[in-house]
Amino acid sequence: MTPFNIPPAVLADSYKATHPFIYPNAKRMVAYGEMRQAYDKDPNDNRIVFYGIRYIIENYIDKQWTLQDVAQAEAFYSTHNAGFTPFPFPKDLFLKIVNEHGGYFPVKIEALPEGTACHAHVPAFQITAEGEMSRLVTFFETILTMIW
Repeated sequence: MTPFNIPPAVLADSYKATHPFIYPNAKRMVAYGEMRQAYDKDPNDNRIVFYGIRYIIENYIDKQWTLQDVAQAEAFYSTHNAGFTPFPFPKDLFLKIVNEHGGYFPVKIEALPEGTACHAHVPAFQITAEGEMSRLVTFFETILTMIW
């Protein structure tokens, strides 16, 4: 469980759970995050100090999913009522994460060092996933952007 006992499935934007159904099969997929504009739209300085990703990874990403988490996620997405049907949820992929990967998402996250001053539109982090799990590469993007 994450801090404040928030189920991990609800930390992602809901539409991210549909990506496995629309992404092509791929050997590898990479997603990245960047700050898109200066703080307070400052016209003279568009830098940010990049920090906080380690906390987010340790407390939200690097958490072991369980069968209960998958069941909660399925229940959560079934309430979305997309076109009067349950919202698409790739339960099979999440079960593989639990059963074949010990409950941990098989992704690689690379990021600028904590404390780096960077400009807008400079990729601050990237997530890489391979094989069947590549279709889940953007699932954590929402959580990782909490660093802004």
